[in-house]
Amino acid sequence: MNTTEVRVMRALASGGQLTVDQIACAAGISVRSAQTGMRSLAAKGFTVGTKGMRGNAWTLTSTGSRFAIGRRGRALLDIPEPGQRRTAARTGPAKS
Repeated sequence: MNTTEVRVMRALASGGQLTVDQIACAAGISVRSAQTGMRSLAAKGFTVGTKGMRGNAWTLTSTGSRFAIGRRGRALLDIPEPGQRRTAARTGPAKS
């Protein structure tokens, strides 16, 4: 799974239906990247397009939801957003 797909999955993992514009905004990617990611995830059976109240929307399939809550999915979706840094616990004395 590539970074764009991971960001799209993370945007959809909270549940509900989102338009491509909403996914792009939530994922911090362009609309074109969101569309590409959605098509790729749909080909893998993780997402499906639906007709929502605000037009065409996307949601996770049951397969996508199971993946997102599974051990591998949780590990993949737990990546820092752009601009965020993870801090590792120090194992030795602090440097001065």
